[in-house]
Amino acid sequence: MEKKLHLRQGEWEKYLADEKESHEAFRAHATAHAAKIDSKWRQASNMMLEQWAMGDDAGALHAAFRSWHTATKVSKQGSHVNKRLEKYVKMGQGMLLKWMEGDVTGTVHSCLISWKSDVDNGKE
Repeated sequence: MEKKLHLRQGEWEKYLADEKESHEAFRAHATAHAAKIDSKWRQASNMMLEQWAMGDDAGALHAAFRSWHTATKVSKQGSHVNKRLEKYVKMGQGMLLKWMEGDVTGTVHSCLISWKSDVDNGKE
């Protein structure tokens, strides 16, 4: 009877440890997701405040340069970070082109630049 009790106790302790590990992983994922959402909202509200304070054109330009600065400040280690950096650079280029050339022309210009980059890198 005591052997059965110790066996069951070991099973329950293993189950409890597995559940704790599972909940910790879920908590870490939820915390990272919440921080990402908070960062996006903070960035959007800062951009709106800058556009309001400096006027639409100057505020948008300042936000674009700040975004570009933040993106290039990220270290260039690992392919995942490089892909993210490349994405931010393309977004910054697109924002600047739209601001300088207008929405339609800037979007077309940005699309052509991206297309040329994809052709040069051998993407289909």
